[in-house]
Amino acid sequence: MQQLLENRPGDLGEILETERELSRVNGEIDSLKSTLAALRQRVDMSQLTVNYETRRDAVTQGGNSIGRAFTEFFANLAEATAAVITAFAFGLPWLLLIGALLWIWLRLIWPRIRRKKPPVA
Repeated sequence: MQQLLENRPGDLGEILETERELSRVNGEIDSLKSTLAALRQRVDMSQLTVNYETRRDAVTQGGNSIGRAFTEFFANLAEATAAVITAFAFGLPWLLLIGALLWIWLRLIWPRIRRKKPPVA
């Protein structure tokens, strides 16, 4: 397009149209350059941090079992206490039911059964 403007082989209308097209293309190029610069700036601001740490297996720790046991002492104690509380919560209603049935048996039914026995001759 710039060569067409320099040589000017056509009439004035063609030259003006060529100048308009050149201005439009230059404006589009400038717009794309500014968009590219903004996108590059956004990429430059983005930061990604990755940390990777391997976990050692119990086999590779060797004689560190006692140290690990002391480290996990309170966690294990809490787990055991939670298991006892859970077992008690499950068992308490059954204990109350069995206790009520046993009380009914011993106070109401058992004395009647003992009185109905005929005397042994």
